[in-house]
Amino acid sequence: MAAKISYMYMRSGGCTPGKKCCECILYTPEDKNGRLVFACRRHPDRPEWDGDWTACKFFTNEAILAPEEVTLHQMTIWELLNG
Repeated sequence: MAAKISYMYMRSGGCTPGKKCCECILYTPEDKNGRLVFACRRHPDRPEWDGDWTACKFFTNEAILAPEEVTLHQMTIWELLNG
């Protein structure tokens, strides 16, 4: 089963030392045939996932916003210059 996380390390470009998959917001519960399991939303096959693995580089603990929730603001030249 370590092939799953190895694939994610290869796909993401490595691991995130000190972080575990279960701390990532992409590690989510799913219903598989009436059974609650945890899976990684970044893995293309969404297999059952072990939260104790060292997280890959896709690790994030920030909420992922849907495109309609993102508000865009174009900086003015004065905002850029004044920092």
